[in-house]
Amino acid sequence: MKKYLPIMIAVLLLASCRTHKKAVEQIDATPVVTSDGTVTQSGKSKGKDASEAINQLTGVSAKLNFTALQQGVKKASVGGSVRMKRDEIIQIRLVAIIVEVGRLELTPEYLLVQDRINKQYVRIDWDEVPELTQAGVNFETFQQLFWGEFPNAEKGVSLRLNQSTSLNLTYADWTKLFGQRFPGQMTLTIQTGQKNYGGIFKYNNLQAEENMKVEPTTITSSYKKVDLEAILKQLIK
Repeated sequence: MKKYLPIMIAVLLLASCRTHKKAVEQIDATPVVTSDGTVTQSGKSKGKDASEAINQLTGVSAKLNFTALQQGVKKASVGGSVRMKRDEIIQIRLVAIIVEVGRLELTPEYLLVQDRINKQYVRIDWDEVPELTQAGVNFETFQQLFWGEFPNAEKGVSLRLNQSTSLNLTYADWTKLFGQRFPGQMTLTIQTGQKNYGGIFKYNNLQAEENMKVEPTTITSSYKKVDLEAILKQLIK
């Protein structure tokens, strides 16, 4: 079960770790989705306009099957659930058999990864990684990615953070929730140099929940706060 969480962390955090550690030049533009679905580093983001244009769907819940990938090979699978409330929170729980092994939580203020097996967690504010801020990558970016709301998302999305690191998504099994198209599956890949990590998110029992309430995770004193890079080192063991 140790493998589930580190690879899940890498899917969403490897870019921040590598960019923070290796960036040698400033990124002074925000991502833009071009007509072919590629996000570049020039101009202003069009993703927000798309999100504002599709504002009927405010909450989504689903059962989740997550398959971790490394170098394109399936490494582990785990069940769980996802709950997302627009502009407030994305909360993903990973469950093996009947035990919750990890939790990923994104809000406009922070990103939290909780390892419930080893009783440790990582919590970082978005502005703690200046390169992401300068690139325009924040909670809103991930919300648009998870909700499939970038323009031409059906063709896939590629977001380049620097010359050696990119995030790529492909979507499948589109359905309609509250009149809005929503992806039933997405494959997320982080490419950094010659290595790539990622995962397949497969949703079941997708539900639109207009009055959803999602309680943020409370970290008790039994959990140890660890450094982001330290927990990511588990990935390459």
